[in-house]
Amino acid sequence: GMGRVSKQLIETFNCNVIGCDINDSMLTMAKFYISNFEKFKAVNSYTVNDSIDLCVSVLVLQHTECPQDEINNIFNVLKHNGTFVLVNEKHRLVPVGVDKNKFVIWDDDKFDVQSYIETKFVKIKSVPYINLNHEIIFYRKIL
Repeated sequence: GMGRVSKQLIETFNCNVIGCDINDSMLTMAKFYISNFEKFKAVNSYTVNDSIDLCVSVLVLQHTECPQDEINNIFNVLKHNGTFVLVNEKHRLVPVGVDKNKFVIWDDDKFDVQSYIETKFVKIKSVPYINLNHEIIFYRKIL
């Protein structure tokens, strides 16, 4: 995305953040929005195994082409006992068209993102997210 979560992490915890997005325009916006090049790096993909303490994914995985691959990558890049924070739809939503008002029409393909995550991670806590029907779920990578 445009870096709102990354910026807040840097400002709150003074940590290094790697923002990842497949969209080059979003990466460019994030670089301008954050503009702390000592603490922030924007990339299209990240695959350095056992190198990340915390991964945050907000309303992303349900829209990826192959959520299993993305979840496996998150598992691989997290260090042992690393934390994965997720805000997500329960199922994968895929675009199937555009309505007359030019809004994207989404279809639930019934792939249960959370259940797949829980085959790889241990759920340690969940809390409500704003007033929506979503949760913030905290997972731990345990080998």
